[in-house]
Amino acid sequence: MIGVNRPGAAVPSGLRYLGPREAFQKRSIEDRLVQVFTRWGFSEIVTPTIEYFDTISAGTGERLKDRMYRFLDRTGQIIVLRPDITTPIAHFAATELRDEPRPLRLFYLGSVFRAGSPQTGVRQESYQAGAEIIGASGSAADAEVIALAIQCLRDVGLQGFRVGIGHAGIIDYISEQAGLDPGQEGLIRDALARHDFVALREVAGSLNLPPDKLEWLLTIPALRGKGEVLEAARSLCSSPPGAGGQPGTELGAERSGDGGVEVLHSLGAILGNLESRGLGEFVDIDLGLVRDLDYYTGIIFEAYAYGVGRPVCGGGRYDHLLEKFGAGEPATGFAVDIEGLVSALAASPVTSPVASPAGGPDYFVIPESEAASIAAARLAAALRDGGHSVELEIIGRGVEGAIDYGLRRKVGKIVIVDEDGRMKNQSGM
Repeated sequence: MIGVNRPGAAVPSGLRYLGPREAFQKRSIEDRLVQVFTRWGFSEIVTPTIEYFDTISAGTGERLKDRMYRFLDRTGQIIVLRPDITTPIAHFAATELRDEPRPLRLFYLGSVFRAGSPQTGVRQESYQAGAEIIGASGSAADAEVIALAIQCLRDVGLQGFRVGIGHAGIIDYISEQAGLDPGQEGLIRDALARHDFVALREVAGSLNLPPDKLEWLLTIPALRGKGEVLEAARSLCSSPPGAGGQPGTELGAERSGDGGVEVLHSLGAILGNLESRGLGEFVDIDLGLVRDLDYYTGIIFEAYAYGVGRPVCGGGRYDHLLEKFGAGEPATGFAVDIEGLVSALAASPVTSPVASPAGGPDYFVIPESEAASIAAARLAAALRDGGHSVELEIIGRGVEGAIDYGLRRKVGKIVIVDEDGRMKNQSGM
């Protein structure tokens, strides 16, 4: 009887049960998000909880490998609890859905599992809802997924959130211009992924860079705002340190170097698109944004809300992920952190319709005696057929005890039924 005397002691660190209230909030948010996804023309996809290690690690990159829960199956192959749902969807789209018309618009609900240090208290199972557009390139598709993400947050009743929009190629450009090696770039990337500008300054200061390169390295990631940010970035990138007054290399080559996407132009186009949709108040350009997954190649974004110290939503473009599975297709998408949303809604001064259950069921039907049980069950069935939520007294605790239970459950009405089916008492709560 593990953990009987210490509830929760048998749960591994980073995992937890959701009680009725939290489960209600989770389900309510998921239901709302499914409605949004469906209205926007997305179809649901369900991926396995367990995947082959080789499949997942091919897509997620090195940084997530050490955080995967790995096992051996009965054939000796390494399998993992999925640490990410975008990669399995990319695999499925590149193989089983390869003949479907493009772009694919897919959404999902599910848990992801990422191991962390037990001492940190980091969650190791996260509930996500997300959407992917596969087979569409360009700023219109990027703007579409960001607009959809904003709609999701608005529909669950979240207010006061902000969406930061950046580009995965910026850190590559900065590193190249500053002359950083891969190890140094990794340190800069990790500090930015944590939004830790104190650590960024410490790391940059340890690199023995010339003063002009150091200042330049710290200035661009700190740029955040609207269109003026892009103008400032253009000015800085036109003459990077060490260029001898010559224009620097174009800020905008894709991470793979196969060219064509101009970072600042893309950010400007997306900002303009979102502003034209009336969504400008929700978004900012953030040139210091870095995501913690390696497959992003273009536009990236994260949404933040008051009272939550991590993104409640994030995503971006991943144009080379499907290549890992034999299909060179552009793609973009995002995931919503369901528990993050629950925390954000709880911290909000405005009550959301999904914040808490309204109370107990509409009716609590109590048989006056054992002989009245059948009549009470028939009444409960009739009320349920009429669309009401109904609890039926089934443990024979007596009328007085059952009424006390109904009061504690905050039911809408308590109905006492005799053996002839007559309602002898009915009280509204």
